[in-house]
Amino acid sequence: MSGWSLVLQSLVLSGAVIALVLLLLLDRRVGRGRAAAAVALLVLVAVIGGLVYARQTQSRVRSGAHLVAKTPELFDATSGFVRSTTCRACHPGQYATWHATFHRTMTQLATPDAVVGDFDDRRLENRGRTYHLTRRGDEFWVNLVDPDAEHDLVSRGIYPNTVPDLPRVNRRVVMTTGSHAQQTCWLESRDGRRLLNLPFVWLIEEARWVPREDVFLRPPHGGRGFDQWNNNCIECHCVSGDENLNEHGIPESRVAELGITCEACHGPAAAHVQANRDPLRRYRTHLSAAGDPTIVNPRTLAQAASAQVCGQCHGMNVRKNDVARTGLSYRAGDALTDTKMILQISDPHRSPAEEADWARLQRHIANQPEGFV
Repeated sequence: MSGWSLVLQSLVLSGAVIALVLLLLLDRRVGRGRAAAAVALLVLVAVIGGLVYARQTQSRVRSGAHLVAKTPELFDATSGFVRSTTCRACHPGQYATWHATFHRTMTQLATPDAVVGDFDDRRLENRGRTYHLTRRGDEFWVNLVDPDAEHDLVSRGIYPNTVPDLPRVNRRVVMTTGSHAQQTCWLESRDGRRLLNLPFVWLIEEARWVPREDVFLRPPHGGRGFDQWNNNCIECHCVSGDENLNEHGIPESRVAELGITCEACHGPAAAHVQANRDPLRRYRTHLSAAGDPTIVNPRTLAQAASAQVCGQCHGMNVRKNDVARTGLSYRAGDALTDTKMILQISDPHRSPAEEADWARLQRHIANQPEGFV
């Protein structure tokens, strides 16, 4: 049953009860005719108020559904991921500690609780382009030169600031990345799949908008930059992001969870949850010094493997596999060098596999010398 129907039914029932009570009370004091008129007026006001409330409720439901539809899909249960809310039942203390971190809020749906930038009728200008930021109830909107058109030009090596006559569009902010020092807003795209950045970031401590090109390092002659969340931030700002390009090269992205959550550092937890449905096993494992083999605990990993759990994001590296087609295959506890070439100091004692990686990395740097400035 829809929210609208529930609201209307409750209002009709409440109105009928109110009407009956008032009719009994007023009938003795002002007469039956006046009592009926007063009751009818009150019921009319209640119904009108209910209709307004129901319409607002339905609007919020549609608005929230729109955000979910425009952001990456969540993997289903067969992926092995169970999401952080499942962990809370047995690990309330750890969950509460994590929930208070910036990791949790690193990527969020663009709700009023998540968006920290000023959208109060703000007009921004950068490199010949103007941007008008507004808020409509719980929604955040930007009027700007078509970001799809600009992104497509950049991908062809044409810098949009040299192309003045592009159409303007209104695009809704559907997702945010960043919650500590700065925040980027992601706009829905023409195809409804790609997420393209508003070319400004909000500096949280300074409470101001700054052009994105002036915040993220890039060559000074590089012109405008339009990042796409699906093939960039998806690698570290969610759990197990998969760009998932379709046959037309359009991303149909999937994630285990938005933000950096429990399974980013502990690996998929479905087997762990299933095994610990047995309370006896749960308590035996808790009392044992051996730990639980059904989940990864970075504290008990070897030093290199433990560092690599953090290094999957907090490290300079280059992907080995075609992430756009295969997704991110690294899981906590794996050898990070199986899926990424790690930028590190030259070591004369490298293994043959590391030697091959080193040579490949040198070629990559030679082809993109400004990528590691």
